[in-house]
Order: sequence, then C-alpha cells, then structure tokens
Amino acid sequence: MKRLAMISLLGLTAVNASAVEQWSPSPGEGSLTFTAEQQGAPFEGLFREFTANFELDPDAMEGARIEATIVMDSVDTLYDERDEYLRQAEWFDVERWPTARFVTQSIQATDDGYLADALLTLRDQTRSVAMAFKLEGLDDGRLRFTARSDVQRLDFGVGQGQWTNTDWVGNDVTINVVLVLEPSLP
Repeated sequence: MKRLAMISLLGLTAVNASAVEQWSPSPGEGSLTFTAEQQGAPFEGLFREFTANFELDPDAMEGARIEATIVMDSVDTLYDERDEYLRQAEWFDVERWPTARFVTQSIQATDDGYLADALLTLRDQTRSVAMAFKLEGLDDGRLRFTARSDVQRLDFGVGQGQWTNTDWVGNDVTINVVLVLEPSLP
C-alpha cells in the first residue's frame, strides 16, 4: 500500500512539473525600453542586452516565475553624451554594478491580464515593484509578452549628489517590455 501511494505521489508530481514550461525571448524580436524626463521633456532609452527566463504554466499563471538580468552598460538613449553620464558613478555606476536583476515573487490574474509583484535590484538596492503584463498566443505557438512597470529612480539611488534634485531629471521612470517568447529546449 505504501508503495502504491508513493508511486501515485511521484506520478502527481511529474504531471504537475510537466505543466510548467520554460520560455525565453526570441532573439531580435523584442525590446526593454524606459521613458524618463529631462528638463521637463520626456526621453526614451533602451537596454540592448538582457536575458530572461519564464517558467509558465498556462493553466496556473499564479505559479509562474519570471527572471531577467539587464546589462546596464548596454543603455542607449540615442544620445551618446547622456548615455555616458548614465554609465557613470552618479547614475548606474556600471563598473560597480554591471547588471540589474528582476525576479517575480507572485503573479495574480487581473481583468486586463496579470499583475506581478517582483523584486528589482539596481545599484545594489532591492525594492518591490509591480509589473502589469499580458500574454497573447501567436499562430506559430509562441507567445507575445507585453509589460509595464512604473518606478522611482531615487528609490534605487539612481542619480547621486546634485542629481537627487528632480528639477533637472524627473524621478518617475516607466519601463516597457515587449517580447516574443518561444519554448526553451530542455
């Protein structure tokens, strides 16, 4: 009887484990962008290098997990001088903290998709952030992932010294992610 119970438990675990699928971004088919404000005018930027891993169970998204690592030196605002400032110690300090990390803690369904509670680590500061996202199935079996998160740069120490004053550079930053996800090979 014990052996039958153990086999049943192992079978149940295997069924549940197989429901979780690994997904990763399709190369060249997505973006990680941000919008901020400088001297009262919005500007956009992006990070050209990042990795992401998605563990998704289509029938139980509440158990999904999303992890991403962003290479901070890959920042590009289409303005070289601003990009160099962003890499310096007062801003991202890419020599000291070359990457940022994003990890979901929980995900819940909403009327318009999903809401993830996540931890974002930037400049060695870890803060809880909310990320609203949607998943859309594509005809070829891949998924389109779109997400938005609003953060405050000063919560992460981005902008030291004179740059803590938000008159020149605003505190609000909007992060947008658009990815096409494909199943990862086992």
